[in-house]
Amino acid sequence: STLAVQVTTSPTALYRSVDFSAVVAVLTKKAMLDVQRPKEEILAPLHTARANVSTQTIQILSEYRKNTKAASLPSGQLILPDKLQLLPLFAMSLMKSSMLRPCLPPRSSGLRATIANPTADERAYALYHGARVTPTMAMLMVHPNIFPLTMEEGIGEWVVPQVPHDIRSELEMLSYHSCIRMPQSLQPSIANLDGEGMYLIDDGLTLFVYVGVSVPADVKTELLTTCESRGCVVSESTDYGKMVHRLVWQCRQFTSVNGSGDHVRPVHAPVVVVFGRSGSEKDIFDQSIMSLMVDDAIGGERDYVEFLCDAHKRVRVIAEKG
Repeated sequence: STLAVQVTTSPTALYRSVDFSAVVAVLTKKAMLDVQRPKEEILAPLHTARANVSTQTIQILSEYRKNTKAASLPSGQLILPDKLQLLPLFAMSLMKSSMLRPCLPPRSSGLRATIANPTADERAYALYHGARVTPTMAMLMVHPNIFPLTMEEGIGEWVVPQVPHDIRSELEMLSYHSCIRMPQSLQPSIANLDGEGMYLIDDGLTLFVYVGVSVPADVKTELLTTCESRGCVVSESTDYGKMVHRLVWQCRQFTSVNGSGDHVRPVHAPVVVVFGRSGSEKDIFDQSIMSLMVDDAIGGERDYVEFLCDAHKRVRVIAEKG
């Protein structure tokens, strides 16, 4: 097939038409190349990959500030391109992901950890899929979706849209396919995890059913059952369990826009049930869930507000020099 690509010499036109999903997929793949380079070429591949993600993000934002109408705006204000509003969030989340975060917190953070998170196997698994990530999956693999599992009206039910009579192409028809109504997703922050709630957490490769530490026993029984061969699983015999199974099914149904049925997800995401614990009872599974709360200050890393403030300072310094 022939690919036609528009060409422009205008930075304003470039930033106006930029594809965010394509940009973050390219940044992810470049980071994967950096972290997998042999140590004979660079002394600290992981540190280099993290630094390059940060530097490239600042370069993109500073060039926008310098070469578009944003240059005339007050320097005390961080101006983000309309199509790249989420770029700083992506960069921060990528550096906190199992692909790029240190397996142990830095000593300067004051945190102590006895278990590596991620383990070498977990990082290798993430790096493999990160190197092959598609634009559709790039953001989800570093910034998880959290869906509250509540029996609200309409949630988990089929939505069948009415198809207009004047549809002319199969591509238009795809936007009217039936689907399961999902709950409103929450930002990945510990503040959004209620101890009495249960949540479906989707990180692109795995679907976690997180059960809060204070969830009543009768609610757990309504959702979960014990299987001798598979351990604790989501029940298929209760209304609550059936709803969650439909939500899981919908999460797995990301397909390509050409209607071929090819799944965009790199794997058939397994469902892992995690029980929240408190204090000294917390285990590696709790640690895995907490590491997905990328909007927070975790593992010695900054939260999103602090990261954004630092990005603003760096962009302003470059703008004042230039």
